[in-house]
Amino acid sequence: MPHGGDPDDSNALDAATDVAARRLQAFLRGEDTDADLAEAIASRNAPAAGQRLGDYTVVEELGAGGMGTVLLAERGDGAFTRRVAIKLIRGFPTEDGLRRLRQERQILAELDHPAIARLLDGGETADGQPFLVMELVEGEGLLAHVARAGLDRDARVALWRQVAEAVAHAHQRLVIHRDIKPANVLVRADGQPKLLDFGVAKLLDVSGDSKETSTRIYTPGYAAPEQLRGGAITTRTDVHGLGTLLRELLTGKKGDDRASEPAIAPVGVDRDLAAVLDRARAEVAEERYPTVDALLEDVARWADGLPVRARASAVYRARKLAWRLRVPLALALAAVVATGAFVVQLEASRSRAVAAEAEARSAQAAAERDARRTKEVLDFITATFEAAGPDVSGGRSLTVRELLAAAEAKVGTAPPEDTPALLALLADIHGQLGDPRKGLELIRTATTAMGEVRDDAQGRWLADVHALAAVQLANAGLLDQSMAAARRAQVLQREYGPDDSNLAREVSAALGGTLYSMGEFDAAEAELAPIASATIGVDGVTLDQLIQANHMLSAVQVGRRDGEASLAAARRLRKILSQLPPDHVMQSKGLHQEAQALLLLGRLDEAIQRFQEAIAVQEPAVGGRGTWLGVLYNDLASAANEAGRFHLAASAMERSATLLADRGDSPAEGVTLNNLASILESDGQYARAEALFRQAMSFEAPTPEAQSILRSNHGRTLALLGRFDEARREITASRPPRGSGQASFLWLRDTLRLAQVEVWAGRPAAALPYLDQLDAEVGERAELAPVRRISERTRALVALGRGHSADAAASLRPLVATFAEAYGEASFDADIVRVDLARALAAAGEEDEARSLVQAVLPRLEAAVGPGEYNLVNAKRLAAALALRPRVAQHVGGNR
Repeated sequence: MPHGGDPDDSNALDAATDVAARRLQAFLRGEDTDADLAEAIASRNAPAAGQRLGDYTVVEELGAGGMGTVLLAERGDGAFTRRVAIKLIRGFPTEDGLRRLRQERQILAELDHPAIARLLDGGETADGQPFLVMELVEGEGLLAHVARAGLDRDARVALWRQVAEAVAHAHQRLVIHRDIKPANVLVRADGQPKLLDFGVAKLLDVSGDSKETSTRIYTPGYAAPEQLRGGAITTRTDVHGLGTLLRELLTGKKGDDRASEPAIAPVGVDRDLAAVLDRARAEVAEERYPTVDALLEDVARWADGLPVRARASAVYRARKLAWRLRVPLALALAAVVATGAFVVQLEASRSRAVAAEAEARSAQAAAERDARRTKEVLDFITATFEAAGPDVSGGRSLTVRELLAAAEAKVGTAPPEDTPALLALLADIHGQLGDPRKGLELIRTATTAMGEVRDDAQGRWLADVHALAAVQLANAGLLDQSMAAARRAQVLQREYGPDDSNLAREVSAALGGTLYSMGEFDAAEAELAPIASATIGVDGVTLDQLIQANHMLSAVQVGRRDGEASLAAARRLRKILSQLPPDHVMQSKGLHQEAQALLLLGRLDEAIQRFQEAIAVQEPAVGGRGTWLGVLYNDLASAANEAGRFHLAASAMERSATLLADRGDSPAEGVTLNNLASILESDGQYARAEALFRQAMSFEAPTPEAQSILRSNHGRTLALLGRFDEARREITASRPPRGSGQASFLWLRDTLRLAQVEVWAGRPAAALPYLDQLDAEVGERAELAPVRRISERTRALVALGRGHSADAAASLRPLVATFAEAYGEASFDADIVRVDLARALAAAGEEDEARSLVQAVLPRLEAAVGPGEYNLVNAKRLAAALALRPRVAQHVGGNR
């Protein structure tokens, strides 16, 4: 202000500055006193009534805030008028910002859920201001609705569950809300909640290379800790928001616990529900539920009176202990908290090294060299622990990849005679973290460094390394080399360590794993069962050996396709794994095996959740890389595809393709392309799927069976494109001779597909010989019930195609119940059989029942698959045909 100005003006400015400062401080504390200031800023240039924004005319301003102004607008074309809400976003974005906003608009427009306010349109004003056109929701605020309606606890939880299901729907489409709070939920007069403000959602970075970890759009008092810190925003951020929302609905307490008069009367929160809230709102994101689906499942368990899964993790308890004592922790504990599963693996190696050192020191002088070497390994591991300390890492948690890189760099400074043991240790860790290719590279370097075997100790070490190589070769899909390594390990163990029971177990476990990978399940079980049934402290078995053997035995049962035995084995494995911390990388193996067993039993939703939990353990442990992580995403995609959750399936499979492509493995890339094409086929994107199948066939298949599967899948897609002659050639070429085991399964699959091709081609009589062959092979075998169900459905479609509509309807009626029992009442599989039944009923003249069936299933089919999917197309055609005929019995007042 220039000197000589009016003193009154100066005093007024000082007073205004003080007010502004107080309001800013209040805003930073999360208080609402600054709302009018934000509204004034946002409303300053708001369009006036009557002004045009694209195709819409502004009626009035509904409100304003820090993010912008909300306007009531309408669009009319003379026939009808539609009212909408327009959100005028404050600020003028850069060109890149506008581009990102347009991209976000496209994805937000795909959010289609009863509890989400739809994004209808968008654009920019004449001066470049972006705006979003939203569904106009006429209702009252969430808390006001609860207070007015006097909702009890169960009704409040039920209302919250609808909102949470909407968030889960958005997450499946890679959209995070980031600002979940009562003010962003309106409840319509019919009781339907609507979640607002997805216009500020942050898209998940599926490419993983985003430099932007946090856009600071949140409401103080409701933000997750990582938002306040400017950390990475993930789906767990919304888990925190939903937990905070549920707590306020139940207790009346605002998100940040500040003292204020509650807007609603509190209701009781029991211990289990409190545990759910605590886990959902955990300070550290990794300690929350991994997904909204997992949170919803635990709330459902509470509602059903079942034990909830919410509990404090071991890492959480360790952190609480550290806070209470307020003293420096031991270095090992600090490393575990800082780096998770990797350092736990190192700690296990350290314990083995300590034991080996003690044993070697008590041996004769000839073993002194081994004692010194073991001590060097122990010192190396300790130095790696120190890399996780705050003095070295600058107070941040080092990633697994950083620690491994640091450890590998240290190998060059170790004495030459210690190098092989250190490299083998790192190879083992790489394998445990799902990167067998890197592990094998280190093993080759280690064995080269070892050179000739000069004594029994080196021979035993070399046997152990060959066993490790066998495991990692099998994980890399190199089965012949894996078997050669396992047999070489067996020879070395018998020559240099015939009395070493620990080494014998390691070799047997490696051989058993290779036999499993080759499909030799009985031989694998013979190697693994004695180890899996051993007792720690009695039989000399280590925890690591017990885990590995039980993991492989569980996989054997999955390979046999025995669901109940698989689930029992997986749960035994998980019980053993409970001795490790909950975030240990090996927990993903147990979760994966349980998911596989649940998949065999047809419990798809549970299987999907276990796969997601396995990924939630594995991904942070390995820094978002590795073959095993790619396998987990692949299996999640397959389960989601089978469950009809095609958006989740596609995103998971694309993530898998990226991870598996990193290892430079052409056969694996071909398999991944096959799986992605299969998912696109399920979604009705037949042309794109066919192109991907052809691309996949340009890679060498890892096995003849994989080549057969690929060609058969390609043939099925060709048939769905109407290219029936090509389809017959592909499927016939892929069909193996009738045999046993895997060959029998492939023969059944292709025989069924050849029958389906004839039905789709309009040649139903030509399908009958294939179905007769199929029925003779399947019989009443319980394990082939899924094949029998599809065969019976196909036979009913043959009857329909031959004009026997009443017979077809009689066959399809019980099949609807059979499919519903097997896959779920509202499952995609049950619904497509309902469409078949509706077609048969309509052909038989029972149009009312046919119409009722189609009306019930059509919305679910439209939500599940793309517009070109075969069954959806049939349903739409039937609905259109039935709509053309007047429903005389239902006309009113002469109107037809």
